[in-house]
Formats: sequence, C-alpha cells, structure tokens
Amino acid sequence: MTQQSFSAFPGQNQDGTVIGFTPQTQPTPIIAVPYLVVLFPIETQHRRFALRKDPQTVGRSQGIDIELFDEQISRKHCEIYWDGLNIIVRDLGSTNGTFVDGTRLNPNQPIILAPDNRLQLGSFVLKIEYKDPSEIERENALFEAATTDALTRIPNRRFFLERARSEWAASKRSARYIHAVLLDVDFFKKVNDTYGHPAGDFVLREVASQLNKVRREEDLLARWGGEEFIFLLAEIEPAQALAFAERARKAIESHRIVWEETRIPVTVSLGLASIQGTQQGELDHLIAQADTKLYQAKHNGRNRVET
Repeated sequence: MTQQSFSAFPGQNQDGTVIGFTPQTQPTPIIAVPYLVVLFPIETQHRRFALRKDPQTVGRSQGIDIELFDEQISRKHCEIYWDGLNIIVRDLGSTNGTFVDGTRLNPNQPIILAPDNRLQLGSFVLKIEYKDPSEIERENALFEAATTDALTRIPNRRFFLERARSEWAASKRSARYIHAVLLDVDFFKKVNDTYGHPAGDFVLREVASQLNKVRREEDLLARWGGEEFIFLLAEIEPAQALAFAERARKAIESHRIVWEETRIPVTVSLGLASIQGTQQGELDHLIAQADTKLYQAKHNGRNRVET
C-alpha cells in the first residue's frame, strides 16, 4: 500500500489537520476616509484635515475647523464637507477668492472637488486624499506636539509667532490696528515655594483655561514661556483692546483656584501695546513694547493693565 504523504507543516496530524488551528475570520477592511491635504507651502506639507459629513469652515481664525495661516486667507474663507460620496466646497465671500484648478469660484456656489483637482486659498495649494485614519492620527499627533504647550494645552510660542506674522502682514495691508497683550502671573515663585511645583503647574493650567475662555475666536493666545502668556488682537480699536485686557485681568482675579482643598489667590499683570498698520515697526518691536508695559504694571503694584 502506498503511504499517504503530507506537507511538512509543523504540528500537522496525519489526517491533514493542523494541531490547535482555529479558522480565522477575514480582517475588517480599513475604510479610507477623505482628508484635505496641504501640498504647498513645503513647510506645512505634513498637515492633513479629516473631512466630515457636516460643513467645516476653512480660514485663518484660531479655533476654526480648518486653520490655514496666510494673510491672503480670510478669517472664514470657504467651507468644505463630505456627503458620503462627493467632496463639496463653497466660497464664503472671501476677499481673495477660492480657486479650483485656477478658476475662481463664485461666492456661495458649491462645486464638487475631485481627488485630481487642486484647491488654492492664498498661497496654500491643497488636494483630496483618501487615507487610513490611524496613519493620519500619527501625523496629527506629531504636529500637535510641535505646536502645543504640553502643560497648558494651548498653543506654544512657535505656533504663536507663525500665526502672528500672518496677522501682522494682514494688518499692514489693511492699515488696521493690531495689539499685543503680554501678561504674567503675579508672585508665581511664591506659589511654587508655598504649595509646591505641582500646584504651580495646576495654577498655570487654570490661568490658561480662563484666558482661552475670554478670547474671541479670532484672537491668538499662547504660552509665551514660564508664567507668561500672550495675546494678539486684531480688527479692534485701542480702547477695545484695553477693555479686553481688563476683562482678562478680572477673569483671573475672580476665578477660584483650589489645590488640595486650599484656595490659591491668583492675579495677573498685563502690558498692552498697539500699532496701526500705517505706522512703521515690526512684530518683534510691538511685543517688546508690551513687555515694557508689563514691567511697568509689575512695578506699579501688579494686578493691573499698563498701556
């Protein structure tokens, strides 16, 4: 009798079955989702934005759905969404226009954006890609780590300067006012010495949270360094900027900060500097002026605004 042959698979019975083998179900297919991908400028190529089935606004305002930092882009420039089949884009009456393959869109007239089309807003060129969400999550995490302050979870100095330069250029073009507000937590060293550094970190997170609540959608806020924070305000007059700084001061003064059942009284000092786009100067000079005013606020008793 001819002996039956079997493959040399380790752990195989003579009847051809595999010891301990459990049939596997087919893996769940990865469902690719559409992303708006930056092609240009080169330094922002890593940025990708997941598209949803509800309209997302694209513009240069901080906190908007899709933020693109360019002085040629309006604060609310266009909107884009995915209807489950097509990508729809609509210009929102932007100043400099929304372009698809070089053709300017009519305001409020939606069109379908295909993967081989190129969307242009200001200096940005973008396209549609269908990507694995896990891959995008990793890329977004890297971007967030580079631009977000790890302690307070608000933008860091690098992010602020990138955005502020765009706002500065826009103010020069439109001859409008722009304002820098630099603020510092009063007696912060005493907080650390009295309650410990974990309490000091908690205070900074609370201050950042309150400042984020005070700001308008279009205002820039960042942790400048240590116990210092900075705002950049645009499209308001100096009197309105002063009123804003006072609101920020009062918000911190009135906010109840409790660490391990102990209330820690916290106030801030603020320096405000303003310049109109028609005046000569640079962004660094404006921030330096705000820093000088902050020093005066400290010198004149703290918990106050100097302009």
